[in-house]
Amino acid sequence: MTLSNNQTLPLTNYLPNTSRLAFGCMGLIDWDTNIISNEQQKFAEQAIDCALDAGITLFDHADIYCKGKAEEVFGTVLKHQPGLRDKIYLQSKVGIRPSQ
Repeated sequence: MTLSNNQTLPLTNYLPNTSRLAFGCMGLIDWDTNIISNEQQKFAEQAIDCALDAGITLFDHADIYCKGKAEEVFGTVLKHQPGLRDKIYLQSKVGIRPSQ
């Protein structure tokens, strides 16, 4: 499906200021990370800032992403930028389990 600039997505009926693209937060940190380093936190902050600069306001999360570490680094970004939470939308999924 191709959208022109004047078309809207159904999501915008409920969240009128949301972006047409979502930033998938699964790649904010390595899957094998147990302890988040300052370098990894900085990378996540830069990635989120780049998304915001591109006009993205919708961020996709899941509790399984990087064993919860993706949400942890995103939470640290929100802690360092208190006004950011009021400018973005968070989408999340829970209960996803890895295959055994």
